[in-house]
Amino acid sequence: MYLPLILALTCGMRRGEILGLQWDDIDFNSNTININNNLIYTKENGLELVSPKTDTSVGIIAMLPLTIEALKEAQKKQKENKLLFGEKYNKNNFVCTWDDGIPIRPDYATKTIKKLLKKCELPDIRFHDLRHTHATLLLLKKVNPKVVSERLRHSDISITLNTYSHVLPQMQEEAVSKLSEIFIAENN
Repeated sequence: MYLPLILALTCGMRRGEILGLQWDDIDFNSNTININNNLIYTKENGLELVSPKTDTSVGIIAMLPLTIEALKEAQKKQKENKLLFGEKYNKNNFVCTWDDGIPIRPDYATKTIKKLLKKCELPDIRFHDLRHTHATLLLLKKVNPKVVSERLRHSDISITLNTYSHVLPQMQEEAVSKLSEIFIAENN
């Protein structure tokens, strides 16, 4: 579950986008990820690759060096597993798979994060809250809300501003502090 957690925290991707990620969606030359798919599970059809949540959910995300390293390591491991399993390897193009190439089910990711958090004695959160953590950390580091909105692929910046309004008062305080510095410098 390391790779799904890294992708959620460093890219702000949704669970289904992470599990639906295919190697063709990764561009190591530009260090970006193309969000094109969403992996879902239904009792009727099993695992299904569908279009993302909305039209604006499709997009490109820049990756951190940590993310790139984790992806390259996963790709190397998959190549080793293909040799190890031979014909029994499930040939697909998914990034997040079991050792035998079978994609990870969304419900497994959800259950596993709950178990990991409990084992580490951390607060109980949903997998989707990792996406919220990504956005909150960016806003706390004073990244422009428009950029945060683009990374999350929200259809409108107001969604980002409304969802993360709890972070904005700190940004307001910083703005007032900077304005004070300007006006104090002007008066001296």
